[in-house]
Amino acid sequence: MSRPSHVGYQPEENMPVLIAVVGMTGSGKSSFINIASNSSKMTVSDSIDSCTDSVNASDPFDVDGRQVILFDTPGFDDSNMSETEVLGIITLELEKQHRTGQALHGIIYVQRISDQRVGGMAKANFGIFREMCGENSLRNVIIMTNMWSLVGSDSLGMARAKQLEESPKFLLPAIQKGAVVVHKKEDTREAALDVLRRIMTNHPLPLTIQIEVVDQNKPIDKTKAGLAVDQKLNKLAEQYEKQLQEQLAAAEAAREKRDNETRQEQLEEAARVRDALNKLEADRRDQAEKYRQLQKELAASEERRRQAEDNSDTRGGC
Repeated sequence: MSRPSHVGYQPEENMPVLIAVVGMTGSGKSSFINIASNSSKMTVSDSIDSCTDSVNASDPFDVDGRQVILFDTPGFDDSNMSETEVLGIITLELEKQHRTGQALHGIIYVQRISDQRVGGMAKANFGIFREMCGENSLRNVIIMTNMWSLVGSDSLGMARAKQLEESPKFLLPAIQKGAVVVHKKEDTREAALDVLRRIMTNHPLPLTIQIEVVDQNKPIDKTKAGLAVDQKLNKLAEQYEKQLQEQLAAAEAAREKRDNETRQEQLEEAARVRDALNKLEADRRDQAEKYRQLQKELAASEERRRQAEDNSDTRGGC
């Protein structure tokens, strides 16, 4: 598929190319960045547990005479953080860039082609990603299929890719707005650089969430992405509530049968589900406050950095 051109845009040679790499946990984001940047800076997990709990920038590296910086991001299915925390961490980095006049040249959304099916969680996460971008900046998005070596055959992989691209509840709406699907079938640096080259001539565009948080001064829970996270959490809460009622009913049935062991097991499981439900409700309720706390921490960190630079300049001038 061809990429829409940005008529009249001439890339500034001294402007670094900024590209965010996003996707589900374990999709290969960190590995892709390491291969592309020819480094081992990003920690790569060999399990489904996430190793990325913040937005991490690669060191600048050269591609065809341009400096490129890639940003590794946590997935919305992160094993160590809630969806609201992940959204806050990513948004904070995007807010910082927007306030300093920077804009991403593009985003690479990494999708495992090895997945036999795409569940509701993955579709919901991609929906949050789309709301973060907004329709206008989807033209700067590349959806990169990955892990082709784990697929039995190229024909099977292409059949799966066709299903993904034509799914109205997954990739199709983004493709219709200008996102482009690229199949990275080889785990080589040249294959990774070929993906980057498709982005490097893009006109940098602000994302919708940057405009909402910075220009429109919206609290994060009122942004389109924040509302999408809340909708996802609401569905998850409904599932937890249903599971809780089933566990309690099973415990009552076991009590009537005087099966104390089964009753105790059901009550313990119900307690775990209730705890998960309570945490979920707290995440939904505290989304905006958690983001304000992240902003305060960033401001304090920036102030410490400025003070350290001032002290260094003072010592250097003595």
